[in-house]
Amino acid sequence: MAIKQVLSVDYAIAEKPLESVNGDQAFFQQHDGSAFFGIVDGAGHGQDANEIATIACEFLKENTHLELTTMMQALHVHLKGGRGGVAIICKIDLVTAQINCVGVGNIEMRMFGSQTKRFVLTPGVLGYDIRTPQHQTTNLNVGDVLVMHSDGISKVFDLYDYPDLPWDDAKTIATTIIDRFGKSNDDATTLVVRIA
Repeated sequence: MAIKQVLSVDYAIAEKPLESVNGDQAFFQQHDGSAFFGIVDGAGHGQDANEIATIACEFLKENTHLELTTMMQALHVHLKGGRGGVAIICKIDLVTAQINCVGVGNIEMRMFGSQTKRFVLTPGVLGYDIRTPQHQTTNLNVGDVLVMHSDGISKVFDLYDYPDLPWDDAKTIATTIIDRFGKSNDDATTLVVRIA
């Protein structure tokens, strides 16, 4: 009888707030056989954006039992009447080696390693107006690196700008992205997950 190998993950979060508090928030939770993580970027920056991001992250972490598309639609309803924001959320099944992602707005998610992929997110602003969020599923392999970041990071960076990315550990990748590609006029947050 074949025994399936369970993937393990190395992750890191790095941030550079524009003001005293960050209007972006990232989170990572790992449970038996799965990992759930994401980034929320509250509209604007500073304290008001931080409050939206905090409310959104708490809601997401309390509703991990929901399917991702349903969770994102519920978050949209939850944020109505406030400043709104954008978000991306992902679940990795560490047994089947699959990742499912749903995102709304101008947050980036890319994959490097066994394939290079840019995840396509649904346009809109949570709490205001969004199209029906679409989920994406991708198979993962050991050595793959997932990079998600808020719009405080330049979208133009690629592997020729950071050729060591496929080999660096998650913490080094996250801090390097913030240091090299973080904008000077916005909050910047990145979350990196390396599959091991």
